[in-house]
Amino acid sequence: MAFLYGDIMKAKDEIKAGFRNIDRPGNLNAYNNVIEIIEEKMKDRLDTPLHLAAYFLNPYYSYNNDSIFTNELVMDGFITAVETFYHGDYDKQSKVLNEELPKFRDKQGHFGKPVAKEGCKKYDFDPEVNEDEIESEVEEATNEEDIDFESDQEDVVPLVGDDEQDGDNE
Repeated sequence: MAFLYGDIMKAKDEIKAGFRNIDRPGNLNAYNNVIEIIEEKMKDRLDTPLHLAAYFLNPYYSYNNDSIFTNELVMDGFITAVETFYHGDYDKQSKVLNEELPKFRDKQGHFGKPVAKEGCKKYDFDPEVNEDEIESEVEEATNEEDIDFESDQEDVVPLVGDDEQDGDNE
């Protein structure tokens, strides 16, 4: 999710550059129509405070573009996410917004370590790699013979082929 909002912003910039490079009447209207469609599809789906907070907290975007810290839409989304996450706990909200956020912005503490600074320079999100990792973890978890989610030690999830062995083919 941390790359989704940023990828959409990048796509909008690339679309804008593409329309600028085409020299013909009506480019502005065509560009506006395309951007309007994108924004309509994003509205209340991909522009939620959670998406904005993930975008904001992704060092690839925040450390490569200082304007993110002054972008009103992004900051409002981040603050709303903090208020929601720590609902009613004003001490925690204050700590995140007034103590932790400046450390993040200024790359202090853990955020200033060489591994953190180097890690934000490279766009390393690959959904296919992540999808493969998740699929293999799910396969490993579901193929284990000792799946037991109840305290009575009986299998809750029948193993593949168990129903055929019991003669129970329904």
